[in-house]
Amino acid sequence: MKYAVFLICALCLCFSGCAPSVPIEERLSSISITDRNGFSETISNCDRLEQYEAVNFLTSQPYEKVLRVFYRDGQGNVRGELITYHPNGQPFQYVEIINGRASGNYYSWHSNGIKNVEAIVLEGEPDLSDAAQQTWIFGCTANIWNDDGCLIAEIPYLKGMLQGKSIYYHSSGNVWKTVNFHKNLENGTRMIYLDNGELLSSIEYRNGLPHGKSYRYWDPNQLAYEETYDDGLLQFGFYYDNKGNEVCSIRYGEGYKAIFAKDYFVEQQQYIRGEPEGEIKVFSPEGFILQIYQVKNGLKNGEDIEYYPESKGTIPKISTYWIAGQLQGTVKTWYRDGTQESQREMNNVQKDGVLMTWYRDGALMMIEEYEKDSLVKGEYYRKDDTNPVSRIANGNGIATLFDANGNLTAKVKVKNGKPVL
Repeated sequence: MKYAVFLICALCLCFSGCAPSVPIEERLSSISITDRNGFSETISNCDRLEQYEAVNFLTSQPYEKVLRVFYRDGQGNVRGELITYHPNGQPFQYVEIINGRASGNYYSWHSNGIKNVEAIVLEGEPDLSDAAQQTWIFGCTANIWNDDGCLIAEIPYLKGMLQGKSIYYHSSGNVWKTVNFHKNLENGTRMIYLDNGELLSSIEYRNGLPHGKSYRYWDPNQLAYEETYDDGLLQFGFYYDNKGNEVCSIRYGEGYKAIFAKDYFVEQQQYIRGEPEGEIKVFSPEGFILQIYQVKNGLKNGEDIEYYPESKGTIPKISTYWIAGQLQGTVKTWYRDGTQESQREMNNVQKDGVLMTWYRDGALMMIEEYEKDSLVKGEYYRKDDTNPVSRIANGNGIATLFDANGNLTAKVKVKNGKPVL
């Protein structure tokens, strides 16, 4: 809000008079400066403005934000320039303003002074906040560079919509990806290339959805997968390891899809009626299971088990239960030898119910009872002792904590269900 007031006040001052010695559209009518402490000042006095006429504000400055407003030009337009700065003083963002709206060149820079973005804004809110930029309508081609000065993307716009072929580059300058748009929707074949120029994958789109054939390659002569989509639904897919062996498949929308890393497959995703639903398996580079979980409507739904990596998918580390993306139900953990370590009940991401932990040899360590994350009851046991060493009752008492081998780690006072720190 303060930026909006800052801008409106500055634009109103464009009508104040100073006798110009240069073309009037190039002379400052006012300048508004915000320093790094958040203090703002708007200057319209002719004598004071003169000291800013020759300043290049696209160099390092001790400001947070500068708005320059010029006299009305021969076409009756009032032009302005808004600039923000990095904490190190380097320019951060720049946008041109015409008649109180963002319109014209937009630039941004990395903090090391290398240009980041170059684009044309057709219309939008005259500010550089994230919210204001969401209103901008772009035209022409936007260019993007990394902080080493390498061009990494060329993205064409037409009247605010993505239109034409967007090209993305590896830092080497070789093409990484090409994506075709028509009226903001992806249409045509998306191509992805390795840095050496070899084709990695291709997928056909229609009206923003995968439609048609999709391919990925281990190398130019070795297929990793072949898929067929129908308006975003995966109908057929055949997936191969780097030796040419089929690892999974989808037929008539049913089966498992493989997700690949550079040189191995990292996931198998179950598909039902052409969409991901059901079981997902995550694999290590060696091909062993690291995790198995369930999804429905894009959210975790059901049991989620993570395994110790060195167990080759045989010893679980933790098991959780999810309902529509929310942690709900029983959570279990295990020691590396497969002995159960703990078990607790969760409700709406809060401990609610019984919590039990065991020593590495299987002896009971403690048992607690929670209500909505508040500790109500608890009994704590030394290793090989059947009598509790301390208790919690009605939310008050002492929790005596041990490690997996029975060594005392802490005594915690609990009051009204919460630890006293």
